[in-house]
Amino acid sequence: EPAATPDLGVERENAERMLPVFDSLLLATGIWEPRPYAPGDADFFWTALYLIGKNSGVKHPLVTENETSVTVPRQVMQEFASAAFFEYDDLLPVPESMSGTVQYDEQLDAYLLTQSDRGDSQPELLSVSIAEDGAVLAEFGLLGGDGKLMASAQFTLVENPYAHAIADPVFPYTVSAMSEVKT
Repeated sequence: EPAATPDLGVERENAERMLPVFDSLLLATGIWEPRPYAPGDADFFWTALYLIGKNSGVKHPLVTENETSVTVPRQVMQEFASAAFFEYDDLLPVPESMSGTVQYDEQLDAYLLTQSDRGDSQPELLSVSIAEDGAVLAEFGLLGGDGKLMASAQFTLVENPYAHAIADPVFPYTVSAMSEVKT
């Protein structure tokens, strides 16, 4: 029997929940000097996770912040990684290059992320469609303070394989691919 036709309204709602991931991956790839989506590269991996945690983590009920840092429990950081990287199976060691912004606190079993200024850019989901193989394609844009599109990329999304193990998962999908950033 043919597969049921996906409900684009539901897929769009689920893709909206992924905005923190899209935003962070787009920023991690770099807008002015782009680098590729590289889940196995520790610098890229932790830059993306730092940005998810710092910019959007406080929306998660287990994340806390103060004037100098955002505290992200290890299991929440794993949840962020499972949404950002399809190839994810465990957190990579924090590279030396990120030691000034990401520190692991063994006693808290959490990552401390240094606060920084996000600027005035705003994330926006531009479109959602379904690929022939059933993957969800989400076009995401980053708008400047003037409301003009600064950069965009397309994300290929598949069902998050870790979501079933998380009570009330935040992210229904995982990113399996990202197009080159357009500026």
